[in-house]
Order: sequence, then C-alpha cells, then structure tokens
Amino acid sequence: MSRGLAAAAALLALLHPVGGLAGQTLSGRVVQAGRDIAVPGALVALLDREGEQQAGVLADSVGRYRIRPPRDGEYVIEVTQLGYATMRSPLLALTEEGAAVLDLELSPEAVGIEGLEVEVEREAERELGTVGLSPAQLGRRWLDRDEIEAIPGIPPLREALRLRGLPGVSLPDNPHALCLEFRRGTGCALVVLDGAPLPLDVALSLNLNELGAMAILDPQEATLLYGQRGAGGAVLLWSR
Repeated sequence: MSRGLAAAAALLALLHPVGGLAGQTLSGRVVQAGRDIAVPGALVALLDREGEQQAGVLADSVGRYRIRPPRDGEYVIEVTQLGYATMRSPLLALTEEGAAVLDLELSPEAVGIEGLEVEVEREAERELGTVGLSPAQLGRRWLDRDEIEAIPGIPPLREALRLRGLPGVSLPDNPHALCLEFRRGTGCALVVLDGAPLPLDVALSLNLNELGAMAILDPQEATLLYGQRGAGGAVLLWSR
C-alpha cells in the first residue's frame, strides 16, 4: 500500500464518532492533502465538547507532532495553519493509554492578505524586539513582502540572499550550504521559519512566494536570540 493510501486508511480508521479507538497518544506528520509535503508550525489541538482547547502542540520543521490527552475523555482533533483549511475530526473517545501513528492532511486555502502584512511585520517586530532589535535597525538586512517580491524571479532562498547584495555579508560559492560571511564572523546560518528552526535541505528549497518578511542577523545578534545555535548568524523568516 502506498504512503498516501496508508495515511488515508489510517485517517478513516480514526475519524469516526465516539467509540473504540485503539491507541490514544497520537503522533505522525502534518502534510499537504494528497502530497508528501510537510506543513511545519501547524497547531494540532485536542478540543473538548465545548470547543475549549485541552492540549496542543506545534508540528516541527518537518511536520512531525506528538500529542496526548490530559485525561480520559471525548475530544475533537483540530489542525490549523495559515494558508490551509482547518481540519476537525468528529468527537472521539480518547484515553491516556496506548499509541497511534497518524498523518494529518491539510488542504491549501487562499487567504486574504488585507492587513496580513501588518500582522507579519508586528510579529517580526515583537520577536526582534526581545533582543533590542527592530526592522529599521537592520537596514537592507530586513525585507518586507514588497522587497521579497522585488527580487528577480523569486529564486530559492540562497540565491535571493545573493541577489539582495547585503552590506557586510557575502555567500561563499557553495550551492548546498547557507554559510554567510559577516564582518563580525563567518559561519553557516541558522534558518528559522515562524520561530521553528529548519533543516538545511528544507531551507534551501523554500518558496519565497510563501514568505511575508525576512531578517538576516549577524552572529552577535543571532547569538542573543539562539545562543550557540546562532553563532553563524541567522536568517529569520515569517510566512505570509
């Protein structure tokens, strides 16, 4: 059985009204419907009968999640992420014992962008502000949505940074790495999307059309946010 068919079979086995459910600690991946593409940062939540969230976890950079009910009871599984239709299961009887592996599928959904760019920038300002930085202070190392769209051809992330021509920053000629050379130091940058660090292969294949803002931090700035993980600098990304 293919992975897609197996996931569909598992979903059908799980999503039924209150009744026997073999395995109540749920884990797996959040992926795009019909495609094996991870949806990082998706919120997987357990809601009670009144719709109140009783447990929740964010999918990691490759879409993996693990969630357990806080107590025996009846719950709805809800999965949400910006740009996707919310997925909700029927009411399910869950207990604290057992385990089940389940890939959860989200369908892309168009979102209106009116006011969304402002929200993205506010979130970026909040995150940068925790270490005393602001988009204005970063100069050309800050890109809002308009500046991202102005990069010719909306290329992959590494090429986009090269075309941006960042002052005091250069990229060694290695298409399989994201190592930045700063005046203050050199190292391979940590790439963070909506607060979640990304594996290098995922970062290098990112579609810039999905980004609302970008900030490039030098090693000193990145270390303030991420400790030694930021010793090579950081590229912070926010989805639109």
